[in-house]
Amino acid sequence: MKKSIISLLCITGLTIIMITYFTTRGYSGEYVQWLGNSNPIQPKYLELLERNDIPYKVKENKLYIPEDAVDKVIMCCS
Repeated sequence: MKKSIISLLCITGLTIIMITYFTTRGYSGEYVQWLGNSNPIQPKYLELLERNDIPYKVKENKLYIPEDAVDKVIMCCS
């Protein structure tokens, strides 16, 4: 009886951790311009974004990142 309760608690805990992990890893904000215009987009910035799993878009020589990733981009690319 005791083993089944412990097993149930472990399974429940792992399920909660997995759900939390998979629902919080993505970015949901709108894309905002981070570089472009007078600041050229350098390949090292794109490599850093890819290495840190931060999505980006390049349009008309302007770099866009998700609005809710700005703090992470500042930390990884500064």
